[in-house]
Amino acid sequence: MLFATDEPRAKELVTAASKAHPPVETQRTEIRHSAFSRATVDPVLQRIGNAAQAGSLPFPVHTAALLPDASGITATTTKEGATSPALREAVAELAGTVPEWYGKSGPVHHLDATAQMVPPP
Repeated sequence: MLFATDEPRAKELVTAASKAHPPVETQRTEIRHSAFSRATVDPVLQRIGNAAQAGSLPFPVHTAALLPDASGITATTTKEGATSPALREAVAELAGTVPEWYGKSGPVHHLDATAQMVPPP
């Protein structure tokens, strides 16, 4: 699966990859639209990470990452932080136009892969 903000250009990329490396099975490549490019999302994740490390957010943010479908970002925090309007406001300000979702977790070394995602209100 290939997420791209420009689907026709992504198709050209897959075609070029197939021509350059014929053994690669590109016919099974599924192209999906991505609302946000890495150039947009990476600075958002950097700002959130910097704020978390500086301790300037109202609750700890243990992780921040691009959602698997590239529709926004996800941030894991404490149980209280996942429902905190203050944390949502602070992260939304850092995220700008990129939608954010919150999950609850323990500290990074105790992250649970089954943490529940809590959509913004």
